[in-house]
Amino acid sequence: MPSSSMAATNGESSYWFSRHSRSILVLSIPLAILGIYVAFTIPVSVFPDTNFPRILIAVDNGVMPIDQMMVTVTRPLEEAVNSVPGLQQVRSITSRGSAEIDLFFDWNVDMFQTLQYVNAALSSAQRELPASAKVEAHRMTFASFPILGYSLTSDTVPQTQLWEIATYELKPRLNRLDGVARVLVQGGQEPEFHIVPDPAKLLQASVTVTDLLEAVRRTNLVDSPGLLEQNHQLFLGLVDAQVHDPQQLGQIVVKTTPAGLPVRVVRLSDGFQGRNERDPGGHWLVRGAVYRFARIDLCSSHR
Repeated sequence: MPSSSMAATNGESSYWFSRHSRSILVLSIPLAILGIYVAFTIPVSVFPDTNFPRILIAVDNGVMPIDQMMVTVTRPLEEAVNSVPGLQQVRSITSRGSAEIDLFFDWNVDMFQTLQYVNAALSSAQRELPASAKVEAHRMTFASFPILGYSLTSDTVPQTQLWEIATYELKPRLNRLDGVARVLVQGGQEPEFHIVPDPAKLLQASVTVTDLLEAVRRTNLVDSPGLLEQNHQLFLGLVDAQVHDPQQLGQIVVKTTPAGLPVRVVRLSDGFQGRNERDPGGHWLVRGAVYRFARIDLCSSHR
């Protein structure tokens, strides 16, 4: 007699799923619950979290010429990082006042530890670099690129005021959100004033450019006189002497004549605000870029 006929005769199903339906049901229910939980909690991102074996070194040194940058900045840094374990290739791009050095490593190295090695090598080479050089090392991941971008535009508000709004009002609020690593304000015009000294007036008043710079630096500051006690409480006092417009800049006293008369900046030069740039549509424009932490839900950060 065939086996199927015997199973049917004994009252048992000939299908494997029918015979193990209870075991399959017991196994499927926890897996379904686990899948629903993971679907709502797993981080969502456009790209997967990948530790690329690449570290970018960025150098900023003002407006130093290219040839001098290569000799005094780029080459010493390249020689310093050659001792980092796992390094396979070094590429560098040098331009006027800036340099970018790309370090490519083996895929099997620990990039967190390698970044510490690179920072240690940069610290040892810092003493050979110019004092004005600023060096930063960044590990390249998908989180190194912004996930959101905002544009702040206006037809009437000056660009300097838009920059202040983006930097001092919007940026701190975005930085406090969960998952936001940093906020970068791009473009815009930082409030600044240019002083154009008049050589004839400087010579007449016996004032040098160094005296002019020192007077502005000494006057334009925010300092604290210490703690003030009131009602059994301590308050931190601040003295604000910052310059906010060209008129205030012109009233800075550079020196005092033997007759006791003050020599002010307005008598030696003209103070004027830096130029403003607009977007192609003719609006004042400031842009902001939002960067996230690694392994953070992109959708929750966007919301």
